Amino acid sequence: NAGPGAGKTRVIVERIKFLIQRKRVCADHVLALTFTNKAATEMADRLHTILRSDKKVHCHTFHAFCLWILRKYGTHIGLNVSFTILAQSAQLTILKQIQKTHVTVLEYCQKHALEADKIAATKLVQDMICRAKREGQ
Repeated sequence: NAGPGAGKTRVIVERIKFLIQRKRVCADHVLALTFTNKAATEMADRLHTILRSDKKVHCHTFHAFCLWILRKYGTHIGLNVSFTILAQSAQLTILKQIQKTHVTVLEYCQKHALEADKIAATKLVQDMICRAKREGQ
């Protein structure tokens, strides 16, 4: 079972320690990816305590690492690297502001037999945006 307290972080830290101390892999050539900021911070702290090195292992979440790649190399694929990633709550705020100035969102919802509730309309548009992103539009 890989649930909380199962020792996943300990195993990864020990493996990284082995690579650095026994196999002589340079610490800043190691990348450790995890799903949560808490786990990434915990892993980095444990490794710093164990290794006591000036060079740090790169411990990140998948999202943080991908963001770093996009910021560093995004220009190679035509991406403006000063993009902003919005939290879902910020997306809703912006969509609500758009609704205030553009009636088309409410008209769309009304045409598709939805009540003209602003929150429902906003969530519908947010879903449309997510769907378009998944489909690469």
